[in-house]
Amino acid sequence: MKDSYNREIEYLRVSVTDKCNYRCFYCLPDGGVLGIPESEMLSFEDIVRVISIGVGLGIRKVRFTGGEPLLRENFVKLVEMTSKIKGLEKISLTTNGFLLGRYARDLKKAGVQGLNISINSLKPKKYMQITGGGRITDFFTGLNEAISAGFQTVKLNVVYLKGFNDDEVEDFVHLTHDRKIIVRFIELMPKGEARNIWHDNFALIKDLRKRLKAKRLIVQEDESNKTAFSGPSRYYLTPWGGKVGLIGLMSDHYCRDCNRLRLTSDGKLYPCLMNHIYEDLKPLLKGGDEAIRESFLKMVQLKPWQANIEDENMMSLIGG
Repeated sequence: MKDSYNREIEYLRVSVTDKCNYRCFYCLPDGGVLGIPESEMLSFEDIVRVISIGVGLGIRKVRFTGGEPLLRENFVKLVEMTSKIKGLEKISLTTNGFLLGRYARDLKKAGVQGLNISINSLKPKKYMQITGGGRITDFFTGLNEAISAGFQTVKLNVVYLKGFNDDEVEDFVHLTHDRKIIVRFIELMPKGEARNIWHDNFALIKDLRKRLKAKRLIVQEDESNKTAFSGPSRYYLTPWGGKVGLIGLMSDHYCRDCNRLRLTSDGKLYPCLMNHIYEDLKPLLKGGDEAIRESFLKMVQLKPWQANIEDENMMSLIGG
């Protein structure tokens, strides 16, 4: 599928729940959210049907997100069902890592190839602060189990926050010293709850790039494994052969290479993370596949060239 700007759309992000056991201050409000009732969520059969229709139109990669996707009951079963779709080339998962220690090996066996684990501080007190009570020991238990399970890729996603974790950059990079992982620093987006901390905590990724180069923590750009699924991250090698990714959502014109659609847990198909336009697929699931195909094609053609940062959708609802 090609959009009106000739971008090849082959990546579908699927939020399976808006619920999360953490309360990161850039994502969820202090009081949490009411959430989507389970009765309103798509069944596993419906999710697999939508993905299958998408694959028939050119989708090649699926990433499961949340909320925290591992909170969805029997989530491993959904992965098993999805892995049977012919033509789907890659299944990935974004998680906060809390339940990875329990599920990593089952996820690998079910068909998950790539993991992105969200982590915004390596200091126990700050980790507890940003997550609303999380323990850094749970994160490392999950990370180590994921590495041991042998996933194709394990990436750590770090939202780069001025005045909060910008003093931990070196510590994050050094995690690649003795672990087969990639650490990625991501620019804060002015969306949802993040707007409340934007002026205090936003920092440009291009400035971080200069800082890492000056300290020789990165020495050269790495394009050796760049594929259609690589996404917006620019990767750099460390002096010891580790890999660091930098994602400038705002400063590096992230949108121009966007190749994805997003499906919410209650069946809304979005062309853009930061846009209020969507097609509600839930009523269409009562009928044949053609109407759903038409919705896919419509959303592809409505993908904007540039995101609308004024939209109010919360990250946990649409899937970060």
